[in-house]
Amino acid sequence: MQKCVADIVDAARRAGFEVDEVEAADILDQVVDDIERRIDRVYSQSQEDQIVARRLQIHRQAKINAAIQKRNFLINQKRVAAIRQQIQEYVDAGLGDEGQALLDIMVGSLKNYRRGRMSVDARRKGALADAGGLLLAELERKDLVRLFETGSLDEEIYIELFDGIGMSGSDEAREIAEIIRKVQKNLLDRKNRNGANIGELINYVVRQRHDPNRLRDAGFEKWRDDIIQLLDTDRTFAGIRDPKEQEAFLKEAYEHLVTGRFQKVSSVFGEDGKVDPLTAFKGPANLAKKLSGSRVLHFKDGQSSFAYANQYSGRPLINAVLDGISNDAESIALMEVFGTNPGAMVNRLIDDLGLEGRAKARVENALKELDGTTRAVGSSQKRMLGNDMTSVAASIRALQNMSKLGFATISSFSDIASKATLLQRETGRSFLQSYNIAITDVMKAFNDQQKQEFSYLLGTGLEAFLGSIHSRFGADDQLPGKVSKLQQIYFKLNGMQFWNAAQKDGTARVLAADLSNAVDRPFSELGDGYVQTLALYDIDGDDLGLFRGLDRTGPDGRKYVFTEMVDDIPDASLDRVVAKRTGRLEVTNEMRQQFRDDLKTRIAAYYTDSADAAVPTPDARERAIMNQGLERGTPAGEAIRMLSQFKSFPITFVTKGLYRQFYGKQAQGKSGALGLVQLITGMTAMGYVSNATKDILKGREPREVFTEDRALKGLAEAMTAGGGLGIYGDFLFGEYSRYGQSFTQTLAGPTFGMIDDIAAIYSTAFINGDFGKAGEMAVNDAFRMVPGQNLFWAKFGIDYLMLYGISEASNPGYTKRLEKRMEKEYGSEFFLPPSKFAVGG
Repeated sequence: MQKCVADIVDAARRAGFEVDEVEAADILDQVVDDIERRIDRVYSQSQEDQIVARRLQIHRQAKINAAIQKRNFLINQKRVAAIRQQIQEYVDAGLGDEGQALLDIMVGSLKNYRRGRMSVDARRKGALADAGGLLLAELERKDLVRLFETGSLDEEIYIELFDGIGMSGSDEAREIAEIIRKVQKNLLDRKNRNGANIGELINYVVRQRHDPNRLRDAGFEKWRDDIIQLLDTDRTFAGIRDPKEQEAFLKEAYEHLVTGRFQKVSSVFGEDGKVDPLTAFKGPANLAKKLSGSRVLHFKDGQSSFAYANQYSGRPLINAVLDGISNDAESIALMEVFGTNPGAMVNRLIDDLGLEGRAKARVENALKELDGTTRAVGSSQKRMLGNDMTSVAASIRALQNMSKLGFATISSFSDIASKATLLQRETGRSFLQSYNIAITDVMKAFNDQQKQEFSYLLGTGLEAFLGSIHSRFGADDQLPGKVSKLQQIYFKLNGMQFWNAAQKDGTARVLAADLSNAVDRPFSELGDGYVQTLALYDIDGDDLGLFRGLDRTGPDGRKYVFTEMVDDIPDASLDRVVAKRTGRLEVTNEMRQQFRDDLKTRIAAYYTDSADAAVPTPDARERAIMNQGLERGTPAGEAIRMLSQFKSFPITFVTKGLYRQFYGKQAQGKSGALGLVQLITGMTAMGYVSNATKDILKGREPREVFTEDRALKGLAEAMTAGGGLGIYGDFLFGEYSRYGQSFTQTLAGPTFGMIDDIAAIYSTAFINGDFGKAGEMAVNDAFRMVPGQNLFWAKFGIDYLMLYGISEASNPGYTKRLEKRMEKEYGSEFFLPPSKFAVGG
């Protein structure tokens, strides 16, 4: 025995890989296991040859692992050297301290300096926009998006991807499967180029999405009995012959799945509690496990894989595919900056830089947003109303969204000013040109025949497709299926899906057209402001020159730069730029592909990050501020998400609006303070338009602003509505916020604000004795919680046909008092007085 172990140690050393005796013993166990699997223990020459071949295979794998280990060591050394250089340049330039530099590398800078926006988070958005956009754009060209979205072909697509292209007998399923496989292959290759060592897995559809609650509801025994019928047991239990060990293996997998750990992109755990070969950054320390590979749950065929997903996931395949792309984008972005083990690299940098206290916490919280820690949810939590805390809390927030955001599109008129200011600052357009684009983009979207394909090509269409518009207003919740669908319908009805798409697609389209125009001009003639903007995303003249001579015609016949065009750049042209950047005369195919990946990511990040700034949308920086690193499903995590609901706009306005405008103008040699005045003035003007529109839709004349007694108050209302002061304006003027909340609701969030409403009813009825007024308040508060009652296009009818009448009946004289209050507080009269025209008034 000891001699065999020594032989393995020597063999591994000759292969260039150091192993200790414990690891060598594990390798020996594998060989012994192969022997013991022979029931008769009698061997023919061919069987002995197989054992010898097995040992040779282990030795060969040791050599491969040694090469991988060496490659990953070099990758990590290169990554850490690049990060340290960036940090030193940041500090030397007087931009901030080392902790701030590391945070900027992770979530993007608030200041304008070269590469300052090409953060890990921007890379994530760029990789997601490129891969997800390519998937949806190709499906759209073949008119397959809607068919795929219905889920009617999911089983056939599973069969195509698992059993082989052409096996389902459905042409549409085959075409969809081919597009999915193309995108998955591109992402797989990109991960391998950044240190992973993942073979092209056969019998693979998508990383199975397990619903921890469905698993817990079923219990281990039922889950085991259900899945065992669907598994390829020979592959799943390879090397595990003892039924008790097989049971233990499944138990371990089940316990792992119900914790939700598999949802983290940086986790080394896969579906079974072992290394996930598709997402893991590193393997376990034990060499034998490295050599034998990860044990995963192998299904028999596509039909079995679909049956499991249908029972224990409940998510349509298209969502699972896009979830997988999003997961890969996060993995790739982290690996491209922090190497093969990002978590360990960040912790190493924290220690090396001596970060402590708040500086350390900010970096750690940012990492938790980037690697999915704050989004991962398990089922090991308390139950409420038959569901886990996460689902209940998310559903409550969704209810608040659907009862409070009926006028969100009208409130978002200030996005026009935010977008126009960005176009002025970063493209050099004039005031009138910028506002003309911001306004007409909405009008054009009504009759734009190619808008869907454009949004996918530019990467800005994923948000609307995934139904994640609600994340603009608060937590990035993963809602229960029915609630999620209901909320998606709601945001279509209130116009936010259309509004966001029109403004973001319009922004990205302008940038893509400008970039195409820049391709045809000498880089030195582009203007300092535009060159500086491109430098934020590390785009220069050499990059633009690569697109000369390419067909850049877009769906509408005009010229644009899309990321998919990068694949059309000839190798000869690419080699000149790659050689110049790397200083190497010989350019390999891997170097070319790495450059193509990076160029796609930088361009896509430019479009999506700018669109998210034009239409203020929170990213990792803002979510780190709101979530403070707290996980979903925990009491503290859900409480802080309740508190931060509807706070994302003011936070994002400060980080992406005020800071970018101030430092952007300063970088152009102009006054940052005057830049802020320009932004706030524009948003205040749009705030007035928003308030006036709301008044009209509610049956009132626009409130007075220019009279002497209301000038200051009217200005404050417009600034608050426009977002120019955001939450600070709410506090300063004691008015209602952007979404119609009281002071307490603004401070504590709408859910906790309900306590304020209940307390007000109690004090009115039982302390002051005014039961009529209390009844009126109770009716109004209850009605305001009804989803959809506040939709801007239905508000007038609902108020006049229902609410005013109910309030008048519960408290006679209500409508007259309302009319007097509107005139006194806002200088506004009803053009159809409720006391005369409302039902029951």
